[in-house]
Amino acid sequence: MSVIEPSKKTSKNVVYEVSSSSEETSSSQEGEWAAPSEEGSLDKVRDILFGAQSREIEKRFAVLENRLLQESGRLREDLTRSVEDLKMHMNQEILGLVGKLEQEQDQRASTIQDMGQTVKTIETQISQRIVELTEHTSNQFQAMGAEMQKQNHELIEQGREAMN
Repeated sequence: MSVIEPSKKTSKNVVYEVSSSSEETSSSQEGEWAAPSEEGSLDKVRDILFGAQSREIEKRFAVLENRLLQESGRLREDLTRSVEDLKMHMNQEILGLVGKLEQEQDQRASTIQDMGQTVKTIETQISQRIVELTEHTSNQFQAMGAEMQKQNHELIEQGREAMN
């Protein structure tokens, strides 16, 4: 993580000169308006007039900047913690869902296996019943055939006797 550090500002040391004669001041003022050192003296005047205020503002900005950095650091930590908590919660939920899915798959596999065994048992029972019915039907046909032959012989005998 990158942390923004407050900028370090150096303060200027200003040396003031006070002249005792008013002639020097008026003549120097006339020269200052035209001279390149005029900026230096304007800076001195500004520093005299507004120096304390600008230093106070710089202090306030430095304090504000430090507070902003602290708050942004806390917010970053809170956000990181929240994201980590969310990741952990998501992982737990995913693991729970995977566990439920595996359990459901096991139950379905067991149910399918049970159904397969039931189908095999029913198939075996149906096959046995078909064999039994086939044998029973075959026995009945044979019995009926034998009965029909017997009745046929009896009818032939009765027909012969009736003809005689």
